[in-house]
Amino acid sequence: MKHPTDNAIQSYLHDPGSPERAPIMDHLKNCPDCRKQLLLYERLKELVVSSSFNSAPDNFETAVMARIRSRLQQRRVTDIVMTATAMIGFVFIGLIIFLTPQLKHAAAEYLMDAWQYAGKLITITGDPSDAAVVLVFGVGLMVLFGLVDRIAIGRLRSATSSGN
Repeated sequence: MKHPTDNAIQSYLHDPGSPERAPIMDHLKNCPDCRKQLLLYERLKELVVSSSFNSAPDNFETAVMARIRSRLQQRRVTDIVMTATAMIGFVFIGLIIFLTPQLKHAAAEYLMDAWQYAGKLITITGDPSDAAVVLVFGVGLMVLFGLVDRIAIGRLRSATSSGN
């Protein structure tokens, strides 16, 4: 028999009338790992039963729900800020490419090659979605490389300015 699941071991512990009890009992006789797992669950059960439970304050649910709403609102604001930052970054990278003659030439050359390849791909497969994927992937890679390049240049500049 393969090892019983955690649920099966817990069922063995909590439900003495369980029909799966006999095979699990046979397995536990021969498997020290599963016996250790059973022992852990027994100790956990004893701990839960022996501990005294205090009731929650009257406003506990309201306070917890208020904290959850607050966290969700903070997360929404963070998501909006991150999205806006990413969009500004993409626009900034696009402007850098557009305003730098060497980058503009390299980007135009790359996009022309990608466009020609996409045209060939449509002719071969007959499916324009393949070409769209190639173009989007290519433009995405170009933006990613530009972003990595700018980050690397920024770090290089900050490293050289902090070294002086």
